[in-house]
Amino acid sequence: MTSIEEQELREELRDFAITVKDHSLYDPSAELDAEINRIMPLISQHIQKPRIDGETSDGYHTFNELYHYRMLYNALIFNEWASQGKYDVHKSSFHSDGEPCFGGGWFVVVAETPVGQITNHYENKDWDMFKVPRKKMANKWDGASPQLVAERLAQLSKEDK
Repeated sequence: MTSIEEQELREELRDFAITVKDHSLYDPSAELDAEINRIMPLISQHIQKPRIDGETSDGYHTFNELYHYRMLYNALIFNEWASQGKYDVHKSSFHSDGEPCFGGGWFVVVAETPVGQITNHYENKDWDMFKVPRKKMANKWDGASPQLVAERLAQLSKEDK
């Protein structure tokens, strides 16, 4: 915000404060409402929203790093399951309805486990990380939320002991 913008905002806030002083906050009048409606967009345009993207960090890792770790962990376990023939594990560039994943450039990996389905999508650049059978179309998604999939993973980790 430039010093001119800051000065304009200060003047608007001072005018607003004078208007509020002249009116009871418990008896909102049309004039006070009009003043609030006039000044709120001016204040809003000076409030900067934080930029959140793949480089946003929790202080230790960026989103990009965490998503990369997730993909690597996912590939390790899916590859292991596939090599053991443990579950129906596969990858496909097409969802069960025949549509390309996210319009193209992506694929889905699926594991049908005893506790339910686990799926994730990745960009085509990571296709070779998943050494699992390829299917023309992925199995139909069971609608599981990320929270339910996390519960399934936790249950599987307990059962594998």
